[in-house]
Amino acid sequence: MSLYDQIIEASPRRETKADIVDYYKGEYRRNWQSKLTEALFPLAGVKNPHNLARRFNPDRINKPGSRKEQEQYIELGDIIPPKPADGYRIEGVIWIRYSDECVDREIEEDIEGDQAIQLFKMALVGRAEKAFANIYNNRPIEDEKYKPCSDNEWDITVTAIEE
Repeated sequence: MSLYDQIIEASPRRETKADIVDYYKGEYRRNWQSKLTEALFPLAGVKNPHNLARRFNPDRINKPGSRKEQEQYIELGDIIPPKPADGYRIEGVIWIRYSDECVDREIEEDIEGDQAIQLFKMALVGRAEKAFANIYNNRPIEDEKYKPCSDNEWDITVTAIEE
């Protein structure tokens, strides 16, 4: 399983109205309501998307909705990216480029808080290997100093840290 797949698999799914709304507000800022209505429309089985949009009016936004609506949020949560875990445990062997040489290194790290969020975001854009190399070298996750070598030889396990 790729590093991306492991991080996504270890991350909790968005399953509630609040989780879904948070994602769309963060991802689409000003257009979040229309984007959320657009995504929910095929799942809701309603004829008019305007009826869906009313769910997100200020007087209704904090109400969880009916059981049917909650099932729709769970279904939508399977389609959109999960939320970052509170933390990730990384164990195994990674390969890092030092000068012109690829060197294998054992890694056993717990990543929590802001670093866990950064790792998750880097995985979404295909840069998990880079993040792992920097974590091993105690560098900021987005640092450019260390480069990973091909992840074909990596033997890594990523799991969520439960709080």
